[in-house]
Amino acid sequence: MNHKALWIVGVVVVAALIGGGLLFSQLSRSNGNSAQASNAQATGGTPSLQIEATDLDLGTLSVSEERAKEIKLTNSGTGPLQISKVNTSCMCTFAQLVIDGKESPEFNMTMHMSAQEINWVSTLQPKQSATLRAIYRPKLMPVKGRVDREIQFNTNDPTHPQVKVYLKAIVQN
Repeated sequence: MNHKALWIVGVVVVAALIGGGLLFSQLSRSNGNSAQASNAQATGGTPSLQIEATDLDLGTLSVSEERAKEIKLTNSGTGPLQISKVNTSCMCTFAQLVIDGKESPEFNMTMHMSAQEINWVSTLQPKQSATLRAIYRPKLMPVKGRVDREIQFNTNDPTHPQVKVYLKAIVQN
């Protein structure tokens, strides 16, 4: 098989795997030199996460209190932004997304979530925003003093594939 025939077979396989005739036609026109750009075009552009803050101070609270803080997430890109694998670092910490007024489940440590929560995925369209609600419930894991927790999630933003939001608080009796 010559190189050109081999290249065409490769493009057909890639197109079949991705399931996109649009990607196939773009790759064949570009001679395969811009597969990444073509993939972005095939999916409607490139997503870009803009996050209001990644360090949240919940202040001082008693063990019996609950404290929440909200931050804004925005897709400032040109393609749909997927958010998935939301989880936290401690069973006393929860995360929830609010998109168009609709609340997601409360996410926790992976070991404490159902399969539906673990596999939850949502999409923000370009210029769409969501609220990430960070919730700390110290009575579920009583400690005193300074506390540091994390919320993590994945995105399909090529520059922010994994995101961590850090929470800190001071817990008193």
